[in-house]
Amino acid sequence: MGTIPRFSRPGQFDRYCKLVLEHEAIDYLRKMDSLRVRHISLGILPQKEMDKLSTVDSYPSDSHVFTSHGCDLPIENELVADAFAALTDGLHCHCGFDLGKRIDLSGAGAVFPLPDGRYGIKAHGFMPEGGAQRHEHTDRVPYTAWARDGYCTLTPGDVTDNSYVDNWISAGVRDHGWQVDEVDYDGHNATDLAIKMCQERNNEDFCVEVAQTCAGQNLAVKGFRELLLQGKIVIEESPLLMWCLANAIEVQNNYGDIKLSKKHKDDTERIDPVAAVMNALARVLVKRENPPDLNDALERGDYSM
Repeated sequence: MGTIPRFSRPGQFDRYCKLVLEHEAIDYLRKMDSLRVRHISLGILPQKEMDKLSTVDSYPSDSHVFTSHGCDLPIENELVADAFAALTDGLHCHCGFDLGKRIDLSGAGAVFPLPDGRYGIKAHGFMPEGGAQRHEHTDRVPYTAWARDGYCTLTPGDVTDNSYVDNWISAGVRDHGWQVDEVDYDGHNATDLAIKMCQERNNEDFCVEVAQTCAGQNLAVKGFRELLLQGKIVIEESPLLMWCLANAIEVQNNYGDIKLSKKHKDDTERIDPVAAVMNALARVLVKRENPPDLNDALERGDYSM
């Protein structure tokens, strides 16, 4: 900072101040002339140029992602997304469920044989609302955000309300016309729910327990792998299901039969919705390879003509 000169004559300080202000004004006017040459007002820009100056943040949660021929298709238009989601409306299907420990994740799924030979797969998760934040820390996944986006349901309280599994299947029937042939399940902790579902539908064969052994799951796991490689699996977009698929490993017995499992029994990398889908797929593929014989059905009285 420069020093202020000493003034000995009257009026000399005033003249000095006026000179400083005058040169400041001259510098300001020169700067404004320079800006007018180099800067252009946004108000006179054409729309094409204005579009180059704008940007829009894009978030994965704002779009629906569908898989087709090995490619992920992000669909932001809700009408187009609904058209993809409606692929399974009104079709026959098998539903499945796999219940957790009542304090963590449970899963439900549905498998639809499509008219073109492919198989449509839907899955959903269920988590107690009181434990969601705790499991977000232990499992390191955003259950709360997934629930907000419709990939899982947070049931009231500190334990999972398994009746929401039945509600999810019933909603598919009511809202999308699902024709549920049967519900296939892992018997662990699930007997009461299976009995309730059979009684509500007045059909004791509506729920079928699927063995969780390598032999019981072998057809589903190998069939899923083969159908996937053939491009015959259509999976409804779900980050929860993709996470569970990434967590699953194959376990093989001495006969070469395989099933899906977690790496460790108490592992927080969960696979329940995948297990639910495999339960349903197991029965779908069994029926595909062993279609019912019409003559036997007529003799049993299952059909009439």
